[in-house]
Amino acid sequence: MKRRILSSLMALVLVFGLLPATAFAEGETVPDGKAKIGNNVYNTLDEAMDAVEEGGTATIYLGKGTYSGNTAKTDPGKGAGKSLTFVGAGTGETTWQIMATEKHGSDGWCDYSFRDSDRITFENMTVVGSVYPDGSTKSNDTQGLTYIQHITLKNCIFNGRADYWGYESTTFENVTFNAPGTEASGVAGSDYALWTYTGKSYTFKNCTFNSAGKTVNVYRQSGPDYDIIVNFEGCTVNNTSSNKAVLNINDSNMGDYKYFLNISGNNTVSSSVSATGNGPFSFLYKTRDSQTCSRLFGYSKEANNTGRTIVKFNGETVWKGGEMVDAKAYHTKGVTVDGVTYDNGGSSAKDILYAEGYKDNAFTTPIYSEWTKNPDGSQSREGTKTCKYCGQVVTFKERKEADPIDWDVPKSKTATQLDTNTWTSDVTLSLPSAEENLASDVVFVLDKSQCRNASATAAQELVSQLLAQQELEKATLKVGVVAFGGTAIVVRDLEEITDAKDLKDAVSNKNVGGLHGTNIQAGLIEADKMLSEDTEVSDNRKYVVLISDGHTYEFSKEGEYGEYVDGEAKFNGLKTYGIYSETDLYAYAYGISYTIHSLHDQYYTGDYNPDGTYKGDWRGNYLTDDKYKTGTPGNSDEVGNVYEMPYGTWDKYLAHITEVVKADDGKYDVQLTYDVGDYGNQCIGSNKSKAERAALADSILGKDNYIKCGLDADGKDNQLMHASGVDRAVYEAYTKYASMAEKYHCYPIYVNRAGVYDRAMTTQDYGYQLMHALGAISNNTGTDVSVPNAPVAENIDNEKFNGIFNGIKNDILYAVGAGSTVTDTIGKKFDFVGIKGLTVGGKQLTMVNDDKDKNTWYFGNDKTVSAADCRFKVVYDSAKDEFVWTINENVSNFAPVQLTYTVKLTTHETEPGTYGVEDLKGEKTLSGAEAEKALFTNESAVLKAKNSAGVPVEKQEFPKPSVSYTISSGIGGDDGDDDDYFFAIQKVDAQDGHALNGATFKLYQYDSKGKPVNRTTAKTSRNGPESGIALFSVDNKNSYDGIWYYAEVTAPEGYVLDSMEHKIKAKDFSDSRSTAVQNAVTVRNYRGTTPDLLNDSDHFAYVIGYKDGNVRPYGLISRAETTTIFFRLLKDSVRDGNLLTSNTYTDVADDYWANTAISTMTGLGIVQGRSTTTFDPKAPITRAQFAAICARFDTGKSNGEQTFSDIQGHWAEKYIERAAELGWIKGFEDGTFRPDTYITRAQAMTMINRVLNRIPEDESDLLPGMNVWPDCNPGDWFYLAVQEATNSHDFEHKAGNYETWTKLMKNPDWTRYEN
Repeated sequence: MKRRILSSLMALVLVFGLLPATAFAEGETVPDGKAKIGNNVYNTLDEAMDAVEEGGTATIYLGKGTYSGNTAKTDPGKGAGKSLTFVGAGTGETTWQIMATEKHGSDGWCDYSFRDSDRITFENMTVVGSVYPDGSTKSNDTQGLTYIQHITLKNCIFNGRADYWGYESTTFENVTFNAPGTEASGVAGSDYALWTYTGKSYTFKNCTFNSAGKTVNVYRQSGPDYDIIVNFEGCTVNNTSSNKAVLNINDSNMGDYKYFLNISGNNTVSSSVSATGNGPFSFLYKTRDSQTCSRLFGYSKEANNTGRTIVKFNGETVWKGGEMVDAKAYHTKGVTVDGVTYDNGGSSAKDILYAEGYKDNAFTTPIYSEWTKNPDGSQSREGTKTCKYCGQVVTFKERKEADPIDWDVPKSKTATQLDTNTWTSDVTLSLPSAEENLASDVVFVLDKSQCRNASATAAQELVSQLLAQQELEKATLKVGVVAFGGTAIVVRDLEEITDAKDLKDAVSNKNVGGLHGTNIQAGLIEADKMLSEDTEVSDNRKYVVLISDGHTYEFSKEGEYGEYVDGEAKFNGLKTYGIYSETDLYAYAYGISYTIHSLHDQYYTGDYNPDGTYKGDWRGNYLTDDKYKTGTPGNSDEVGNVYEMPYGTWDKYLAHITEVVKADDGKYDVQLTYDVGDYGNQCIGSNKSKAERAALADSILGKDNYIKCGLDADGKDNQLMHASGVDRAVYEAYTKYASMAEKYHCYPIYVNRAGVYDRAMTTQDYGYQLMHALGAISNNTGTDVSVPNAPVAENIDNEKFNGIFNGIKNDILYAVGAGSTVTDTIGKKFDFVGIKGLTVGGKQLTMVNDDKDKNTWYFGNDKTVSAADCRFKVVYDSAKDEFVWTINENVSNFAPVQLTYTVKLTTHETEPGTYGVEDLKGEKTLSGAEAEKALFTNESAVLKAKNSAGVPVEKQEFPKPSVSYTISSGIGGDDGDDDDYFFAIQKVDAQDGHALNGATFKLYQYDSKGKPVNRTTAKTSRNGPESGIALFSVDNKNSYDGIWYYAEVTAPEGYVLDSMEHKIKAKDFSDSRSTAVQNAVTVRNYRGTTPDLLNDSDHFAYVIGYKDGNVRPYGLISRAETTTIFFRLLKDSVRDGNLLTSNTYTDVADDYWANTAISTMTGLGIVQGRSTTTFDPKAPITRAQFAAICARFDTGKSNGEQTFSDIQGHWAEKYIERAAELGWIKGFEDGTFRPDTYITRAQAMTMINRVLNRIPEDESDLLPGMNVWPDCNPGDWFYLAVQEATNSHDFEHKAGNYETWTKLMKNPDWTRYEN
């Protein structure tokens, strides 16, 4: 029991021991001038301190009055060796004086009252640090409390100065320092509230400093053997001086140790010079330390900075090793001050405002570099500025966003016919357009001059990169090559390419031999001709890549062709023209016909100086007098006399030549011939006088067929008043290119001629200027098209050169780039129902609805897709009634992205009539009345695109589809006649489930005698949401006990009749038309027999994969390949009995690999040429052409009913209708067939299998060991069709007219029919 009581007492003692001392003195005051410990009051401070045992700890409360230890060094004092806390009655009531009785040697005026004490604390009082024995107060160099380990001042005012503090640590919390010299301190002197003469650590927390100069001197008279830490947190400094730092550092005596200054919190420094505002590190003044650029800390003079101080702002190191850690960051945008954000990119940017140079914008005027274009079309430049405070030179970058470019993005928007059961329509946005032919034409126009080899290599590299793209498996890339010299020649026709090495062969010497000279215009003419003849590819998918050094000096005239002879070269080409001046005839190359040098050299200068004096005979006047030297001065690589731009700028030169070309109007045009001459013999008439040379010119060209030298009647240089040969050639090349850039995507790439003028070429060279000017009008693609001063031999490995080709490659590959958005505003006529799905290249992506926001959808590869990794995102804003589709990846031109969503008509009519205007593609031009009537599925859809380089594109609007619907009398939605009852039958293909038209059904009852009564018939509808529906209406469903029967009367052509009689009851009828349609019973039909000419008994492979192991289901299929497939599928007897090996087509030679197939199928009337002489075997086949071939195997005719909305008047309309009636082809969900788009290989195989009834039902019908393809996988919509087409096999029929494989067979040998 005693132990329990003792334990309880001890616990109680511990509890009370933890309470603050004031708990025992609550409501009590200490008498003036006295001291109190606990409940004991002492008459003097000495008595109170003496009452504390040796080495003890106590809290001593002081009354009003002045207190002091006042102990000499020889007297240890009453408080010596004790840890004491002194609590005053308040800063205005209690004063503690730090005093010294005398000066003690080097220690100075020190107070030894608490010598050898561990901890001394002063709270709630005023402390005066500069009191002398005579009672005076003044600051001195050495004064303070000495030999104490830890000192703390809390909630105090400190007047004057003290230098000696805790030998381990000193803490000031909520202390106001009135430094010497301030009125409040009452202490004479100036500068410093304290020095850090003693101790390892100083902490200032929430303190206020009132000073007339420097506040804290971070200095030690002699080197310590430890680091010293100063913490400065949340302090306010009020300084009447304009040029002194708060923390004055002198680290020269630190030896191997350092000062660590940790500045944090909300510090404010103000001065009488400038005091405005508050905020984190808001140092409000105009001046600063000249080294640190900070008012908060500095060195006063350079000698005090020896690199032994580390300063941190909120943990971020800003000063180290005697200098700023990041001068650029602290002199540019940095932090948030008073709500203004300065972002300098630092890891703690919001907390590290440092240099006052930025704060006060105290910089010299910036010096800038030239603006340069970035890959994304923006511009950047670099600038430098110098801080006026600390002299730091800061380098920074500025950026200008790109102006939107004019880039026509192929796009489409379609809607399905309005479903009157649900009053909904599915709308599809497509990038590129769903109507777009997924083929692209690329024509290279290569300079055959000394940059030919590099040009060919560059073209080959670009094509290699294009062919390496997976997207091209789904489309065709056609490449043509034009080489030009004095004229141009097509060295590769525009046709599909599968191997980039073909280009190297195309530009071989044997193909381009003899093309001397340079005529860029001729090359462009042939390229334009080649592209314009390909009508199957839209202009916005055609690309021209011109590679040249730009040194054109001859020209041609469109449509003027003639025999071209140059050495051994002979062919029919564009005629070549030049213009002579009298001076030109002084030089000679390749005969008298033309000269390279003078036509080059005399392109803008004359032979006379501005003062009328003669320059001299035959000069290369476009060369300057060493004005633009290149190379190293004095070395062998120094080159002078380099090119200079005429008239100073390209714009001025272009304006001049445009004026003189139009004025000359072809007067001096001379057709050039290519006589073989001695290239080394540069001059003729070199020994003749000027008059003799003029006579020679007259005899060669005729008196007025060349530009005369000398001054004209107005005293102007006659040669400058006319277009020289180069002037004219530049003008023709520029204007031709400009006209092509209006239609196609054009790219001029400038290359130097390897080994020639490598160092002399400059941006003043007219070839560079021409190519750069062409780049400026190149559809504003944002692609940097020039590589100045880069010899072509180095171009292919040149980073910038490769960047250009990557840009071109991406422009060809991608319709829009990542970061593009589509904003679709629905409008008042329709409500947004939701997103239905998104496909890329026909493949459905996984769609995931956001967990928290059901109006946000993410699209990706699997169900884990989220906002962080989605490929596409859609967010619907109900308040704005619009959604934003964000595209997070480049969209391929060869794999369209299609987003489908559903809208619902807000209000529909009930009265009979037709409402709206049907324009499901939004392609019609509606009158005002029609537009008013139209039911547009949306208000607008705006594409804000970026190209693949990130360059913004001008806003573009999608078309606006509109729908219509018809309300018949008594029906329409759920508003039919109450006396009518409806029953519906849906007719579908048994194998793929698509709706079938052309079927007739009968509905009837039996009377008591078994005789059919109440018989009615209905045909399946052909259009709209009721396609394939046969709808019956009766006024009494309950007669004859409500028992009814239906049966098929006629089946769709090509299908087997369903001969079953089906029984239904009255409950199967509905009083709502739309409900009946929605609940329609399904009748499936199986296809009938195969056309007589085709072999449906032998299921051999009729498609063979490519050498790379792929089958390319998304690739296009040519006319020759399609013809060959159907040729192989003929019955043997038909094929052999009609075999032909000749035809009338000039483009199908006897040794052409598909000659026999094309000849035979033409003879059978199954295929037709484009004309009697042209078959165009390599061209991809369109959907209309394919449907026509299928339909020609059938002997029947179309019933004339319209199936598709876009084939009326088309040449293949009847063929398409017939093939659709037979179930061989299908259209799209929007009711279109898209006859002129190309068919893919997968689509072709699917259609052929339908014609032949070769349809496995699922994967279980296939066999192991069959041919498989990396680009055709289970789950792909075409997987079964491709496997059926590429594997020879035996089979058995199964239910539903499907087949199952029984054995794999060897493929037939077709080589006997192929060359």
